[in-house]
Amino acid sequence: MRITQLRDLLAVADAGSIRGAARALNVSQPALSRSLHQLETELHAQLLDRSGRGVVPTSAGKALIARARTIRSELERAREEQAQLAGASSGSVAFGVVPQAAIHIVPPALTQFRREHPNTDVRIVDGLAHVLLPQLREGSLDFVIGSRPQGRLDSHFTFQPLFTNQIVVGARRRHPLRKARSLRELIESQWVIYTPPGWIGAMIPDIFVENGLEPPRSVVRSDSYVAFLTLLAGTDMVAPLSRMLFEQPLAGGYFEAFDLKERLPEFSIGLFQRTESPPTPFAANMVAAVKVAARRLAFKTGK
Repeated sequence: MRITQLRDLLAVADAGSIRGAARALNVSQPALSRSLHQLETELHAQLLDRSGRGVVPTSAGKALIARARTIRSELERAREEQAQLAGASSGSVAFGVVPQAAIHIVPPALTQFRREHPNTDVRIVDGLAHVLLPQLREGSLDFVIGSRPQGRLDSHFTFQPLFTNQIVVGARRRHPLRKARSLRELIESQWVIYTPPGWIGAMIPDIFVENGLEPPRSVVRSDSYVAFLTLLAGTDMVAPLSRMLFEQPLAGGYFEAFDLKERLPEFSIGLFQRTESPPTPFAANMVAAVKVAARRLAFKTGK
């Protein structure tokens, strides 16, 4: 098995056809087909189902493609690491982040990192842990800042808590129900909740049920955090929010939290890294900046 064969397999998987992959790699279709056939012969496995409509990976192909993506990412990371160790002033860092951390952690961390590495290409991917962790595992992300999933943590990852956040109920400023003191008073309200792609949780109505109440009947779900906040600011909807959101001056100008008697759930935001793949020097510096920003946030909020 050669690196070039894995490169060819990934190109076909990404393009969905031999023709598209050959064009992307700037090689002939017969040469690409021959490379893939040799790989299948060596592994004694069919990796691709071929038809007039394109190619689709078999189960064996999907398994090899996942490992090939990791191998490709590690090779790219090895090249970058050697260049950085040799004194290169430019490179790249990619990380995933949940919206709460994007608001509170990323701005100060990136400011600190940019002072030391102004020429580094930084890519930030927004999402929740269940979406971001597969990208961390395959190596397209250097680390992830997110909430720890319930249950046993995948052995491929380490998790280091950064700060604790609490859920509160909030709405736009001067909301008609801003003096509500219990969830019971909000059952008839129109709710909006942030539910990013792939999210399977049900914070609303679960919070009501856990407090012995009937759940709200009017719930709007948004997979866009911007749309979620825009709806909340421009309507009489109410929503579960991060308490730390109210630490931001801009948010405080638009939203206010209700002082409810029920204590709503807390969750831990932390740092995920791959267990057996050390970060490049630049990625390690970005991680260090994230930890400094998290310590300052925890000190400020007492969490």
